[in-house]
Amino acid sequence: MEQQKTLAGQPEPPLWFKVVFFGGLMYLLWSCFAPALGGPRSLEDMEHTGAEARCQVAMQQQMKVPGSARFPYEPHARWMDDHWVWQASVTAQNAYGVDVRTPFTCIVRGTSRDDAVAHFMLE
Repeated sequence: MEQQKTLAGQPEPPLWFKVVFFGGLMYLLWSCFAPALGGPRSLEDMEHTGAEARCQVAMQQQMKVPGSARFPYEPHARWMDDHWVWQASVTAQNAYGVDVRTPFTCIVRGTSRDDAVAHFMLE
């Protein structure tokens, strides 16, 4: 069986090479352009919008949580369509001095510190 040749007379690369090469190329292009096209965002992007800080402020205002409340160090955040969904919990002492953990969800719309708006919901 004779191997197929390209127009330049070179042997055609095997199928596995084409799959690896073009798959890698597509991954590279997607990873470069996906954030600009509204694709998945990173936690660094979330910090850039001030989403975590806005959620903490919204929660303190709505629940009247004291400033001594402890927030989680690493929230569970994910980018969905056009907004951040930030799920976490806060621990604060109630009137009896007992630590109470309250889970909550915060949705932040906007892509910069200037236009990000936080919407707060208890779970």
